[in-house]
Amino acid sequence: DCSLREAISAANSSEDGSQIVFDPSVFSGQQTIVLQNGELFISNTRPIFLTGPETGELKISGNSSSRILRVGRDTLVEVSN
Repeated sequence: DCSLREAISAANSSEDGSQIVFDPSVFSGQQTIVLQNGELFISNTRPIFLTGPETGELKISGNSSSRILRVGRDTLVEVSN
């Protein structure tokens, strides 16, 4: 259990790539994660997969002050649901 920012930080330091999966029991029904500390930076050169609970159930907002994701050069990110 950790925040999305913590999960991305751990994924950035992983040597094998990572999969970040949102727990469907926590994210049941429509919910929005509002970023309070700016964009999330993904920089690992290994693949990172972000998988939401179900299509349309989870939204991530930059709080009208930043973009949501910044992806580094040579970084593969796949976002689903």
